[in-house]
Amino acid sequence: MAFVSGFQADIFISYKHSDNRSNWISDFDRRLQLRLTELLGQEASVWRDKKLGGADDFSDEIMQQLNGSALFIPILSPGYVLSEWCQKEFQAFQALADKKGGLRVGNKLRILKAVKTPMDNDEHRQFLGESLGFEFYERTPDSQDFREFHPETPAFQDRIDSLAQEICRILRAMRSHTKKEERAKATVYVAETSSDLRQQREKIVAELESQGYCVLPREELPDDDEDCEAAAREAMEQAKLSIHLLGPKYKTAVKLQYEAAKERNVGRVVWLSSDAQSAKDNQSRLLQAVMAETQSNLEFLENRSLEELKDIVLDKLRAKPAKDAASDAEDGLVRIYLVCDRGDHPLLQAEPNNARLLRDYLFDNEGFEVKLPATSQTSAPEVRKDNREKLMECDGVLLYWGNASEVWVDEKLRELTQAVGWRRSRFAAKAIYATAPSNSVKDGYRTREATLIQQFQPFSSTSLESFLAPLRKIRPGQAKEQNA
Repeated sequence: MAFVSGFQADIFISYKHSDNRSNWISDFDRRLQLRLTELLGQEASVWRDKKLGGADDFSDEIMQQLNGSALFIPILSPGYVLSEWCQKEFQAFQALADKKGGLRVGNKLRILKAVKTPMDNDEHRQFLGESLGFEFYERTPDSQDFREFHPETPAFQDRIDSLAQEICRILRAMRSHTKKEERAKATVYVAETSSDLRQQREKIVAELESQGYCVLPREELPDDDEDCEAAAREAMEQAKLSIHLLGPKYKTAVKLQYEAAKERNVGRVVWLSSDAQSAKDNQSRLLQAVMAETQSNLEFLENRSLEELKDIVLDKLRAKPAKDAASDAEDGLVRIYLVCDRGDHPLLQAEPNNARLLRDYLFDNEGFEVKLPATSQTSAPEVRKDNREKLMECDGVLLYWGNASEVWVDEKLRELTQAVGWRRSRFAAKAIYATAPSNSVKDGYRTREATLIQQFQPFSSTSLESFLAPLRKIRPGQAKEQNA
């Protein structure tokens, strides 16, 4: 068990395997682990690749260990500096550390270099130049000769002790910072599932716990329905968000947990497995009831991967309250998301269409920042993520209905309803801009979910007044967000 929560190991030792022919690296590893265990007060966790020829195979296991290690110790030598694979380990740890707490802890780095064999003119000191590191050798006076410290010498023991004490200071600082983050992070209820979705639930729980979130329930719910319902309600009182994974199999506890979340009015994310449509009887009725709900604090995910579910949940948990989002907007821009189908996209048409005229008017004449859907044909999850991020950041949304179908419009309206829950604030303005080609569906379309603008004639800005009026009011100096 690592000293810092969220990691699997305290230290990753990176080395050139040929440098261990005399077991110098093995002794370094053993003595460092012993001394660090004494200083930390618990068993230190040190990982290095001990397989023969391991330095020739940059394996998935090495990547997992790099990602799961709090600190990185490269043991420098001429062979290490010249090794392509050792350099890959060093670079990979830096990249992974940037995504997991950053490379710095206060004024210290999570990389501590140990120098076994120096290079000519001490060129090894250019490696991670910000840090002198811990040199396990000494120079002969008035000479370029050097002598490496043998593991049995007092000099070697002194260097190990100094290195262990520095490691201990950094790990304690990381642990303190992590605990502060954990106290500030939310509690998430990940509902127990039917047996067919247990593995998926475990992955979600593991991801949330690795990010420092408190996950409930901590123990299995009671078998008795009444006790199960009471336990779910009690746990739900602490939750900021609840996650429900539903498939074709029915389980009473799954329904009771969902009803407890709904009663508590906690934000809910419901994810359907790919085979959920084969549900029958009680499970089919439960799915139909959930799908029929329209609350803004419910997000229903169908045909989404488990990775997308993880991303969406983490986005929700990391989102700032509306008042913070407003105070963070220092650029003074009011943003409008002009949502359109790919067949209407103003940047993909050979000739300017009404969508281009609309975008240009909002940007050039009104001074709004106008966001458009991505033009590149990326994967469906990437498109959905881009769309979600733009809905999060924009103050107003204008659905451009040209060549798209009525189904497309209704789908986008449902997204706007759900987006209020993601954002923790309502849009200042939202409208449907129905334009050419005219047809009976557009002519007869009605909704109270957004302002309906019907303009089948050449573009005119006068029809936009009802949409633009509230957005003009939130220009710099006025409240940007409207309370939910």
